[in-house]
Amino acid sequence: MKQVGKSRFGAIRSRLWLRLGLLFLAASLLPLGGAGTLTLYQIERSVQKAAERRLDAMAELGAGLVRELLGRGREKLRTLSRLLVKEMSKELLRAANVVTELRQDRLVENLNRLVEPPDVFLELQYYAAEKGPRQARFLGQARQSEFENAQTLMPDIETLRKGQIVSNLSKPLVQKPFVSNKEFTSERTEKLFGFPTLSLSMPVSLASAASSGGTQVLGVLVGYLDLRKLSARLELLAAAGYRVSLGSESGEVISEIGSLDGEGIGRSKAVGFSDWVIEVSEPLRVVKEGVWEARKQVIIWLVAALVLAIVLSFGISLWLGRAVSELTTAVRMEAGDLSARSGISGKDELGQLGHAFDRMATALESLDQAKSDFIANVSHELRSPLTSMRLSIANLSDGVVGSVTEKQRKTLVRIQSDVDRLIALVNDLLEMARLEAGTSDPRKVLVQLLDIAKDSADGLSALAAQRAVKIEFTGSGEACADPAMLRRIFCNLIDNAVKFSPVGGNVRIALSDAQFSVSDEGPGFEGDQLFERFRQGEQDGVKNKGAGLGLAIVKKLVELHGGSIEHASGQGTTLIVRL
Repeated sequence: MKQVGKSRFGAIRSRLWLRLGLLFLAASLLPLGGAGTLTLYQIERSVQKAAERRLDAMAELGAGLVRELLGRGREKLRTLSRLLVKEMSKELLRAANVVTELRQDRLVENLNRLVEPPDVFLELQYYAAEKGPRQARFLGQARQSEFENAQTLMPDIETLRKGQIVSNLSKPLVQKPFVSNKEFTSERTEKLFGFPTLSLSMPVSLASAASSGGTQVLGVLVGYLDLRKLSARLELLAAAGYRVSLGSESGEVISEIGSLDGEGIGRSKAVGFSDWVIEVSEPLRVVKEGVWEARKQVIIWLVAALVLAIVLSFGISLWLGRAVSELTTAVRMEAGDLSARSGISGKDELGQLGHAFDRMATALESLDQAKSDFIANVSHELRSPLTSMRLSIANLSDGVVGSVTEKQRKTLVRIQSDVDRLIALVNDLLEMARLEAGTSDPRKVLVQLLDIAKDSADGLSALAAQRAVKIEFTGSGEACADPAMLRRIFCNLIDNAVKFSPVGGNVRIALSDAQFSVSDEGPGFEGDQLFERFRQGEQDGVKNKGAGLGLAIVKKLVELHGGSIEHASGQGTTLIVRL
């Protein structure tokens, strides 16, 4: 029982559980923090969007009130125009169908009756046509009582009224309905004797019997819309805590009701008349009150999630610490760099795992060294008999021990080629073994890369001529390197490029200081195994002769010089060496 408790809680004595617990806690807090931040952002955005939708609705409502008042004014003026036409039609001569002049006192009486009780218009004016629109004549007007009373208190009121009438006779307000027989609405408001107003005009026209389908404009009815009624309507919106502003894009303020305490948020809406825009705003603190309440709830849930994350993180870390301790004896290492070590120290489970890894790596490295020694010994033992065989075959072929037939000579040539290939393979194996054993140190001197490259290419000229491959050189340069090793690097790279280039292709060698590249026009090589031992590519779909050690030897020689080699494949393969 005591032993069970020790194995179960033994991980607590290790520092690994604390590290894992902190790691899991950090991994838990990051998404929790992100989720909390995102939630708060979404809540604030939702409240903001809700406020914007609310303000949009209020602005649309205000714009509707403005449009309704303007529409009501136009419709009212049309109705008055039809009533005046009806009155005037009684004055038509039965024979000539010519309109007689309506008496001015009768017109004023009709207009007063149409305006009172107080309506949407401050004042109505009527202008009759004389000989043409530009010779229109003012006949009369009617005003609201409040508007009339306000004017009586102004000095020189009659002069002001006459000036207004004379001015209207030449303005589009009177002229356009005469000419086009269409209603007219001013796009700008004005102050009429201190009252905010918008002027409208409507033609008073009668179907003419003299011209079939035509109309005769008898006069123009001008109305001054009372914008105070618009302000009264917009006050209903401002009463709910909003600031309502009606103006134009040019900066004209038509009506502004309400005020904001501090910073505000607002939305605007085009009214649909001229360039009028209505803006509805509310205090920003009203929007933020809902955000703070939502934040409070989110923070409570985040604290609860944090407590749960702490409990779970350290609980899981204890479980993993015990699991790592059990897995230490089951560690296995795949093939790779056998000189690598974990570098882990300590007495915790992770340290034990590192020690076990290092012991296993040491054992595998010893086995690999034994394998390399075996290959080196076997290759060395094979080298002497193979050399003897090559000499014997040469003697037989030359007839030293007796004459041979032509058929026998061809067979001997084929056998000699195979023996030469075996000797080359044995030499490559021996060289690779020496390089891996670290017994070959470069003797660096300053060399000319172009000289060594050309010397190496000359040794392969027969192979290049056989495949009609042209070897080209560009640039020159110097490097501090072992001449023999550098010559072997060039020979292997050029040999590879010639073999893998198509018949009649080109091999390009580019040189510069401490760097050179060898490019061919072959099929290219995809993957990262180009420099592995016994790895070969294909030439025209046929596997090349050789053991696949050439580029592995090149890589080892370059690394002995403290350099690097890399390849780029595309239209052929380019090997780049940096010394």
